[in-house]
Amino acid sequence: MTPEEILRKYWGYNDFRPKQREIISSALFGKDVLALLPTGGGKSVCYQIPALLLPGLTVVVSPLIALMKDQVQALKSRGIPAASIQSSMSSREVDITLENAVQGAVKILYVSPERLHTKLFIERMKRTDVSLLAIDEAHCISQWGHDFRPSYLQIKDFFEYVDRCPVIAVTATATEKVRDEIIDLLELDNPDLYMGSFARTNLSLSIREVENKDKKLEEIIKKIPGSSIVYANSRKQTGAIARYLVNHNVTANYYHAGLKNDDRTARQDDWLNDRIRIIAATNAFGMGIDKPDVRSVIHYDMPTVLEGYYQEAGRAGRDGKQSFAVLLVYSNETEQVMKRFEAMFPDLPYIKKVYQSIANFYKLAIGSAEFESYDIDLTRFCDTYSLDVIKTFKVLELLSEYGLMELNTAFHTPSKVKFEVSHEEMYKFMIANSAYEKLLKTILRMYGGEIYSQVMVIDEYKVAKAAAVPAREIHNLLLKLEDRDYIYYVPKNDNPKITFLTPRLDIEKIPITKTMLQNQKSIEKEKIQSVIDYVQLTEGCRMQYLQQYFGEQGTEPCGKCDLCIKKKQQEKSRDQQSKSLEKDILEIISLNPKTTDEIVEIFPDIDKKTLEILIRQLIDWDKIRMDHEGVLSLSNSA
Repeated sequence: MTPEEILRKYWGYNDFRPKQREIISSALFGKDVLALLPTGGGKSVCYQIPALLLPGLTVVVSPLIALMKDQVQALKSRGIPAASIQSSMSSREVDITLENAVQGAVKILYVSPERLHTKLFIERMKRTDVSLLAIDEAHCISQWGHDFRPSYLQIKDFFEYVDRCPVIAVTATATEKVRDEIIDLLELDNPDLYMGSFARTNLSLSIREVENKDKKLEEIIKKIPGSSIVYANSRKQTGAIARYLVNHNVTANYYHAGLKNDDRTARQDDWLNDRIRIIAATNAFGMGIDKPDVRSVIHYDMPTVLEGYYQEAGRAGRDGKQSFAVLLVYSNETEQVMKRFEAMFPDLPYIKKVYQSIANFYKLAIGSAEFESYDIDLTRFCDTYSLDVIKTFKVLELLSEYGLMELNTAFHTPSKVKFEVSHEEMYKFMIANSAYEKLLKTILRMYGGEIYSQVMVIDEYKVAKAAAVPAREIHNLLLKLEDRDYIYYVPKNDNPKITFLTPRLDIEKIPITKTMLQNQKSIEKEKIQSVIDYVQLTEGCRMQYLQQYFGEQGTEPCGKCDLCIKKKQQEKSRDQQSKSLEKDILEIISLNPKTTDEIVEIFPDIDKKTLEILIRQLIDWDKIRMDHEGVLSLSNSA
């Protein structure tokens, strides 16, 4: 099959988006590729289609658990055999998934970068034909990227135990410095570089300095019809925004990672299907969501990195129609953002204190807990050890960036089941135990025979409904079946989790130094300053500024942002003033010829150079003439 045939068969599209076909061709020809495609540009298709055309397994490295889940679910819905290995999985589930990959039952396998170097993963990959290594969010390898992950630095070591295959690295945003680091640190071999334009011709970017953000938000939303996303930096703020809008007759709800999975799914579905117009959300919202008709994206709070801001703003207008991205700021907000950053960036003793407190909280011995996950109530944990919640959250972000542990506040483990006995044994059990027969037959009917060979995600509520059995009874029956070793069963869990990505370390052996922290702080500070510079622009073009920030050359003003519109209005005003001045000069000269100096004296409030330029233009246009003594009079044509 050709890439076009694959696209039509599995995705239902006849044509590729810009750059996609060229990227796919390079990968199929065995070339390493670095692809920069802005948000909505279809990055994943660039490695998923080669994966289906190449003979072996495609391994996709991704730092985002939620995105992995979404991608795998979407691929399976298209009939493509895909799987992922995540921190939520037990060692048995990991083992089953890897064995399916070895046997060829999986075509695309998503893994976190930390998983690449575990003993189990290495041993299985040695027995697997890996045809392509895809690295999603490739900017994570660079300290200058907006989501640095040190574990990305070890990705290149994958080929110490697996034969070298083509590598495709993709990202939505990367400056020239980040692009160079991606190529160097991934050891890409003379890669083909593809870079889509960062210009969004249908998107108007603007900054609004306001005294009351709620009123300005309401005004914008009532002025711009259609769906909108309002981004805020805190969960509490998303709720306050949604309540304010509802109280002012706008259909709205809020979304953040702290909500239960069912709530998040329901609210997202309401917004996607236009039952509500506005979703107020943290940046946990939007990744992998396909809603092309978003008319506006409004940032209620100042972002801290331009890359993230551009991705979020770019969720407006993917259908190509006129859309708006508005950032609301208070007059002193830029100053406050930098002050908060300085106050909340932790020093090394504080990081060590948090790490030790976590070890004490869960009673973890040195050397234990690798890839183990634990429920966590961050507020209770901080209260127990007299820690600041916001500062501690920043520590957990840093520990994640340095590959030590991962906090997942959006954690949702759905129920999972695998039948552990043969078809014949299960059939005999059902005949002998009628209390289980309806449940087991329903599961087989809903999830198929595949449940004998791999762990399947199940929806207990749907199973209960289909079997006409109470959900609580379904849960109890599944527990009993697992207790009797007929099934493998993991009940669903909605609690936030903390996962150790390495064995628990002695605090004096934590691989973080004062120098590393100082460098990290300098880099983050520079990123914040880039946002401040963007916000404080008074001339030029916002879209052009972003394009140049990402290294795109030969750009033109967009003509749509607030700065371009302001320039047009100023030019129009100057043009009107010039025409009025021209009329006055012609009237004065028609009554009595004057020299240039005399004209200047008549208009003391107008710049002399401006008057001289206008007089020269009037002479060039043959509306006035100047004699040898410098006296101006009307020309015959005037």
